[in-house]
Amino acid sequence: MVTTYTNRTQPSTTFTNRTALGVIALDVASNSGDNENSTTVTWSHTVSAGLNRILIVGTHVKDDTDVDRPITGITYGGVALTKIREDNDNAKDITVGLWYLVNPSVGTANIVATATGTCQVLTGSAVSLAGVDQDNPVDSQNGTSGNNTLMTIAVTTLNNNNWVIDAGISKEGNDLTIGANQTLLSQFTINSTGGGATDRAVMSYEGDNSPGSITMSWTWSGAEDWAVSAAAFKPAQYIDRSKPNTTFSDRTAI
Repeated sequence: MVTTYTNRTQPSTTFTNRTALGVIALDVASNSGDNENSTTVTWSHTVSAGLNRILIVGTHVKDDTDVDRPITGITYGGVALTKIREDNDNAKDITVGLWYLVNPSVGTANIVATATGTCQVLTGSAVSLAGVDQDNPVDSQNGTSGNNTLMTIAVTTLNNNNWVIDAGISKEGNDLTIGANQTLLSQFTINSTGGGATDRAVMSYEGDNSPGSITMSWTWSGAEDWAVSAAAFKPAQYIDRSKPNTTFSDRTAI
């Protein structure tokens, strides 16, 4: 007589593609330095090889003719960037903005920003990152201006592992103190030869954030005019096949 039994010791393993969010990585930052009485500003930036690259450019502009300050376009190696936002305060004669370019060419090229007219101060900061979503890189954005000893902006982020980038201008002549959770990308003196008090242009990031409100801030002593733009960037997605699906099927054995 042959006895049979059900053998469930040999599992069947399959893999299902799961979409997951990756991690953004810092490449390099750059800035134009002071640039005065000009309609354009040009500086060199080097993008390293990496997957899902992005170039983010901040502009810091000061001029008492309001129509001169808006930026009409920015290029990197001749390729046009996309504007995220521009925050303008006519009463304070200052404007800041953020622009981006996905998949910038690897290597060294010039960033060129052009204003509507000749500006007393026309400067820029830049940072390149890897691991950023190429189709919809901007998670959220915000901007504002004020007059006090605290330049601050809150961005409500939507995705895990997002990075927030801010670009600001302050009429404070001394170095600004960066917020506790931010990492400095750029801080330099502007309006150094134009007469009167010098000003500051700044850029920073706060990274690997969970969804929610992220506050970027800078402080100094003595009330001064300021403006800031900020945007959160979404990490690229990848296919995660590291977690198998294991099932057990009844098999008849002797």
